Order: sequence, then C-alpha cells, then structure tokens
Amino acid sequence: MEEKQVRHNAAVSESTQKIENNCVWFDGKNIFEVSFCNEFLADYPMIFVDGVFYNTDGAVDIQTVRKMISDKLLKERVQKDFAKKVNALTGALQSICYSPDFEGNDKEIHLLNGILTTDFEFKQDERKICGNRLNVNYEPTVPEPERWLSFLDELLEPEDIVTLQEYMGYCLIHSTKGQAMLFITGNGGEGKSRIGVVMYSIFGEAAYFGSITDLAGDKFLKANLVGKMVLIDDDMNLEGLKDTSFLKTLATSETPITLQAKGKQGHQVKLKCRAMCFSNSAPKSLYDKTEGWERRLIILSAKPVPAGRVNDPFLSEKLIAEKEGIFLWAYRGLRRLIANDYKFTVSEKSRENLLQMKEDNCNIIGFLKDEQLIKFGAGLECSTADLYSAYCCWCNLNSVTALKRESFNSWLKQNHGRYKITYSDAVINHTSGKKARGYRGIDTTYRTIVT
Repeated sequence: MEEKQVRHNAAVSESTQKIENNCVWFDGKNIFEVSFCNEFLADYPMIFVDGVFYNTDGAVDIQTVRKMISDKLLKERVQKDFAKKVNALTGALQSICYSPDFEGNDKEIHLLNGILTTDFEFKQDERKICGNRLNVNYEPTVPEPERWLSFLDELLEPEDIVTLQEYMGYCLIHSTKGQAMLFITGNGGEGKSRIGVVMYSIFGEAAYFGSITDLAGDKFLKANLVGKMVLIDDDMNLEGLKDTSFLKTLATSETPITLQAKGKQGHQVKLKCRAMCFSNSAPKSLYDKTEGWERRLIILSAKPVPAGRVNDPFLSEKLIAEKEGIFLWAYRGLRRLIANDYKFTVSEKSRENLLQMKEDNCNIIGFLKDEQLIKFGAGLECSTADLYSAYCCWCNLNSVTALKRESFNSWLKQNHGRYKITYSDAVINHTSGKKARGYRGIDTTYRTIVT
C-alpha cells in the first residue's frame, strides 16, 4: 500500500508540475497532439508540401523535425512510449501544417538578406516560409564579376554566354515555363564543370548533384528532386538513355509524376527542378527518336582549350568570391527571359548542335540525306520494305547499328511530311513487283538481289 501511495504521489506531483510550467499539451500522462502542434508551429513556423517540411530557410529534413519534437518531449520529461509519441506527433504535424503549394513562389527569390521579386522589388530583411533560400545576398552596387566574365569568354562563344545567362537566371525561380534542359559539351579540360561549382555556391541545398541517366532509370532516386531548384550532372554518362519520359516531364512539369521513396507509398508531385548537364558529347536516346525529346534540349559547345593554357588551381575560389555579382548577372538574364515570354536566346551554332544531335541520335536522317541511295521527286515511289532494305545496307556501309523494322516504319510515318512524301498502301515493291505499303515522292537506287 505504501508503494502504491508513493507512485500516486509522484504522479500527482508530476501533473502539478506540468500545470505550474503552463504546459498545455502534457498532463503528466497524456499528450494532446493538437495543442502540441499549435505550440510547436508558434515556435517553429512550417508548412508541409509534397511530403517535405519547409520553414523560412527552405526544406527541413524530417529527421531534424523529429529531433526538434524529441527535444520538446524531453524538456517536459516525457518517457513512456517515447518513439511512438515522436512518430505520432510527426504525423500530426504533417496533417496540421499541410499546404498544396507555396503562394507567389514563382515570382519571388528568397535570399539571405531579403526577398527579390521578378519585378525588381526588394524587401530588405523580410523572411517567410519558402521552398528554398539561396545562399547569396542581394547587393545592387556590387562590382561586375570580372573573373567570371573572363572565364566565360574563354569557355563559350558570346551568343552562347547570353543563353547561359538566361538559363542560370531561369533556375532562380520556381517555374518551368521555359521547358528546356541545358547541356554544355566539350572534349574535356575546358573547365565547364566550374559552372556547377558556382551554381552550388549560390543555390546551396537547393541544388542536387546527380546523374540524369541514373535518375531516369531508378524510381527511388527521383524522390531526391523534391524541393530542389536545379539538377546538376557535372559528368554526364555517355551511355544512351533508355527512357526519356521522366526527363521530358521534368523539363515541362505540367503534370504531376509519381515519386516513391524506399519503404513508403508513392505520391504525386509537380517538380520545379531545372537540369544543367556537362558532358564530352551530346545526349543520346536509345529508343526515343521523337521531337518531343529533342525540342526540350539546348546544347552549347565549349571552345577548344587554347594551346599552352595554364590552369588556375584557385579558379573555383575566385569565382565563388564573386557570387553576389554572378547572381545579379544571372538575374538580368532572368529579366530578359521573362520579357521574351520564356523563349531562350539560341545561337545558330546551338541550333546546328541540335540538328547534329538529331542525326546522331536517329541515323535514318543521315540515310535519307544519302543522294546515292535516295532520290526524291514527283512520279517516284518506293515500298517501306525496299526502303528498309536500303537503310540496312546504308547502316552496314557506315558501321552504325540499324533500328528495328518497327522503329524504322514508325519514324517514317511520323516524319514523312517534312520530306514532302505521301503514304500509300498501293506502291509497287521492287523485289516482288506486287503492291505494298510505302511512299510516293521517294525511291531508292538499292535493289535486293534475289537468288
């Protein structure tokens, strides 16, 4: 009896202490979840969007939130079922502070010393809950980033520098209206990956470094892009992409995609993450030969490395030291992009790069350019089977891999209009002399030898 009385007195004492400490969410035995969440959010304002907590500094790792909850429980000497209570309160917070999206997020750039809008309005020292807070200050009187501009002059043609300026500015806001991914290619050693270093110094945790090849093929990795503003692949894998559907969706972000973290149920999210890739060759798709993939790309070429150039081992540090000036430079590019309705300035060289990538990506284009094998003109006709036989011969002569017959046929049906040829199911097959499916306005000089 005495032992029970002691425990009872201890419980009463603990309950009395909670009342004295004005703890409204714990009575010494029970935790009142709504009261706890209200007090927690008063101390640490947050919202919960797309499976991630956000505060005035951007995304907050869920383990950090759990630690903050744990500290409050320990302060009130909560002990029984501690882990269960932390899990329950985390879930309660997710429900109470849920929000479908951020307000005005595509017009504001949250910086260390305030908020800069796309309309050139700066709100000094203002802070509110945001998707990301960039690791840079707004300093309108900062000098021009001379070392950065000199570096770019050595790396890119002047017209392509304009494109890079617009794309870096495009990454500053949560918008995918530009619907494009940026690739910078070269032979290696030009220093193009230094751009990624500068981007990380400005964007901090809002930048994600990873492989677009891995992201396209791994359903779990995609969840890492939630809350990120830019994906940087600073050493792109030269293997062809097996699936481009995710990357096309990432570039446009007009519809949600299903993301799944390990051990969790998948949920739909509209990502606002742009992509910058650095590689020694243009991107290559193994199976997607459509313009839907190609028109999402901007491809810039790095200048060749000058003979006798001495690399500066401190280049990254010098560029990072100019990040406030580089931010203003990129912001001017954003303003120009918005004024042009999100249409990027693209040089003639960049357009040629895209055309060359199309031809490299789909060797049917090169085959149709071969004037020895292919003729165009009124009165000509050729069956699809004869064209495919000629195509296979051309691929063998040029040491390239021929697409499967079905892929060849599908590509011709989708693109015959650009070659001013018309589809027909009554053209004469050269081998059999019988009517077959094919095209009018085209013929091949290749003839299959029948033995």
